[in-house]
Amino acid sequence: MKFVEIKLNSKELSNKINKPRICGIGIDDSDYKTMLSINGLKIQCQYYRVWKQMIHRCYGKNSSAGTYKNCYVSTSWLKFMNFREWMRVQQWEGKVLDKDLKVPGNKMYSPKTCMFVSNRINCLFTNLERKYPRGVFLQQNHDIYFVSCTDENGDVKHIGHYKSMQKASNEYIKYKTKIINKICAKLTDIELINMLKNYVLYIEKENNRKIININLY
Repeated sequence: MKFVEIKLNSKELSNKINKPRICGIGIDDSDYKTMLSINGLKIQCQYYRVWKQMIHRCYGKNSSAGTYKNCYVSTSWLKFMNFREWMRVQQWEGKVLDKDLKVPGNKMYSPKTCMFVSNRINCLFTNLERKYPRGVFLQQNHDIYFVSCTDENGDVKHIGHYKSMQKASNEYIKYKTKIINKICAKLTDIELINMLKNYVLYIEKENNRKIININLY
């Protein structure tokens, strides 16, 4: 069922002003009902749902760990209606909000750094802040590094075991590049293709930086 915006009356608007902010920081400044109940079925505004999820990623109780550690939202997007106006003119249907492809290594959700991509592309670059290079894991008590990588279908693939961290990282980059090339071959958006290929180069530089730092200590 499609969501229909229903304007708030003066009393409802007054009550909304006194409501707590989302995660103590997000401001719902909408002038319409963001949640409807029709015949017992709750329907949420699609713009509000994406905005609220973004706020929770950055400021929710689990925001200090995992892939969203140290992430934050630009000042303008802390207000829902600013985000809504941006999202309304994007090609967002069937896609997810991404903050990484435009600016590799980015931590901020903003109009200049975000875009909507398919969930398959979004999952390609999931990254946890960790000591070792992306895709590389130390097998404890064996002094061997094993490599795993997400394929074009979102499945995690085991690549192999290596004695050298550098070799392990190189094999991860090689496999990731192959997957990206497969996906790019099916795309027509040149800008997106370039972003995907540039992101692989960013991962390679990031991995090499981590290897250097580890070898220093």
